[in-house]
Amino acid sequence: MATNTAHPPPVAEYLRYSPLLRIVIVAGVMLAMVLFALDSTIVNVAIPSMMGNLGATMDQVSWVSTAYMLANVVVLPLTGWLEAYFGRRNLLIFAVILFTASSLLCGVANSLELLVFFRVLQGIGGAPIMATGLSTLMEIYPPRKTGTVMAVAGIGIMV
Repeated sequence: MATNTAHPPPVAEYLRYSPLLRIVIVAGVMLAMVLFALDSTIVNVAIPSMMGNLGATMDQVSWVSTAYMLANVVVLPLTGWLEAYFGRRNLLIFAVILFTASSLLCGVANSLELLVFFRVLQGIGGAPIMATGLSTLMEIYPPRKTGTVMAVAGIGIMV
């Protein structure tokens, strides 16, 4: 049986990354995932302050959390398509920048309407972070280290 030598076997993606670069990528991805996880729950603590500062009722302030969750739920199923269309790296960088910028804008919002709008942007930026971050970690390490990488990511998120 003849072998086809015209096409050499593909080089595994994880071989392109040095150990130092892997550590930097893991740290950056984990930081983004921690911020996403923290931001999902932190608004509940700030509801009384938002009610006082914005002069809003509990029903009105609940839209701050609802808008974030709705944006997340709408964008999350699109993450695979967005990743294939724009590339994993580009999507992750854009998501982190959008999430961070909208977080800053939420901090300076002076009305409930602006805060809800910025939370929608934050939800759009935050939705791809977890899925894209985990698939990035899976790409930079060999398959035999999958369990270890997921454990390290899980510990980082839990902390």
